[in-house]
Amino acid sequence: MFRTWLKDLPSGVTERDFLERTDVLQKQYLPSARLLPGVAELVTRLSHTPNVHLAIASSSSSASFSLKTKHLSRLMSSFPQSNIILGDDPRLPAGVAKPAPDIYHLALQTVNSNLEKATRQRESPILPRECLVFEDSVSGVQAGLAAGMRVLWCPHIELYDQYYAARQFAGAERVTLVRSLEDFRPEDLNGFDSGS
Repeated sequence: MFRTWLKDLPSGVTERDFLERTDVLQKQYLPSARLLPGVAELVTRLSHTPNVHLAIASSSSSASFSLKTKHLSRLMSSFPQSNIILGDDPRLPAGVAKPAPDIYHLALQTVNSNLEKATRQRESPILPRECLVFEDSVSGVQAGLAAGMRVLWCPHIELYDQYYAARQFAGAERVTLVRSLEDFRPEDLNGFDSGS
């Protein structure tokens, strides 16, 4: 898709060449990638908030996710290991990725299952409308909306500028767009049902 979009990629560069080069670059840069401003503070605050249950639903493969997060052990300790759902999770249908909602459905199912196991009293399961998805990609926003969840979208600044005026999603009223997670305030989520 990327090669098709570029249109001017040299014809001698095959998909395999592109993937091999991408792999080299990921191994070089991902292990030292820094968090975006506001992420550590937000995750810490949410992880200490009663009745808030954190999960990760990433399209990254296990290998790529490990490259991205190995050096972020303090941040990652805020997420129960069982609540980290990755793109190559065997419970996900093969070939189904965002913008399909499957990864968010599985993450919610996992959170609810863990809640049921952890409590002696049976709590009501968390509903999709009670979930807030933090996303940086267009396909991720679409997946969160398709899962029936609210979405806080913090895209790359150039995408932010392009999408700010033109909310191009069905269900855009459930998308809160922010320039940075440092700018995020819970009151920005007007009308959000935050029962869990």
